[in-house]
Amino acid sequence: MQSRHTIAVHGSYHTDNFGDVLLVSLYSRWIQQHSLNPRVVLPFVPRALRSLYSVDAFGVGELMRAHGLVYTGGGYFGEPSHGVARWTVRNIMRHAPVGYCIRARSRPYIINGVGAGPLTMRASRRTFVDLFQRAAAITVRDNESKEFLVSYGMDPERILVTADAAFMLSRSDIPRESWEYASQRVSSAESAAILGVHLAAPTGVKGIQHVLSDLKRFARGTNSVKYLLLCDSGIGTPRGWQAENAKLLKAELGAKAVLVPYVSPWHLAAILGEVDAVVTTKLHVGIVATALGSLSLAFPQHAKTQRLYRQIDAPERCTLLSELEKGVAYRKLNQLIEGRWKGYRLPDHVLDAAGKNRDAVHRFVDSVTAAR
Repeated sequence: MQSRHTIAVHGSYHTDNFGDVLLVSLYSRWIQQHSLNPRVVLPFVPRALRSLYSVDAFGVGELMRAHGLVYTGGGYFGEPSHGVARWTVRNIMRHAPVGYCIRARSRPYIINGVGAGPLTMRASRRTFVDLFQRAAAITVRDNESKEFLVSYGMDPERILVTADAAFMLSRSDIPRESWEYASQRVSSAESAAILGVHLAAPTGVKGIQHVLSDLKRFARGTNSVKYLLLCDSGIGTPRGWQAENAKLLKAELGAKAVLVPYVSPWHLAAILGEVDAVVTTKLHVGIVATALGSLSLAFPQHAKTQRLYRQIDAPERCTLLSELEKGVAYRKLNQLIEGRWKGYRLPDHVLDAAGKNRDAVHRFVDSVTAAR
């Protein structure tokens, strides 16, 4: 009997960050759903986080036995808006070795559904462009990513523009227990409208104080809205600035607000599918809400999020924190609750584009099988 093929999956899975865990899980499922039923392995997931994933095996040893590698979607090939030098060292160490290992064994890999650029540091540009150059196939989640790569010397004909893979998330992908959890949380905040609030930016970042003050002002003048204060990392013990912002808002909003701890990516996804809308500073909280039929209002630090809202024909619902003026968030919150964007529907072309990521992954599994 012929042994099953093994496909290694790699992404930004080194922490319990919601969007990255969700993407790695989604890609793993796509591969598992292939008719050839390949084994799926995750080489570098920390032991403490392995329980988040339903795959066949973990560890570097499994990478050395793999027949192919899929780099999943995520923004790990593009610099943040601050801390670039530290990011460069960390991300080279996290994401280059897996490609080098698979290449050393003359096995193929693809880079799928990623955001790319900017790469202003010479070390990151040389390292990551080399990875892209040697990939068997490349899809990127927006036009700007392709433009960055082409400016760094990549052949444009090799790069397919898609959309973020998380747009493929459906309600049926989320476990029943997660929906039950979300239903309990939402029912505890009975109201005419339920607004999720997820603010992950430090209080010293330009613009975040405007969001906080406008939210408080909005809440004081609106009694028909209840607030679920959300976190997207720190399983069991929410931490960081998003937890601090949630506590600040809870102290101000009192009984109107419910603090919701982060339990798992699937639980958070279900909550995002149950609320009427969410206010967020992060990319994938907005993407998942949109994919599941809720509205999102974004005040991000990173321009990659602005790219996303342009792509889904909703640029008016995203304002960079660095460009935010006092009163803008208040006005947009009123427009949100008044139903200005109530009829919004994710454009078909975006959903079709997101599906091309899965198609490319399945073609890759086919090619790995044929080459064996």
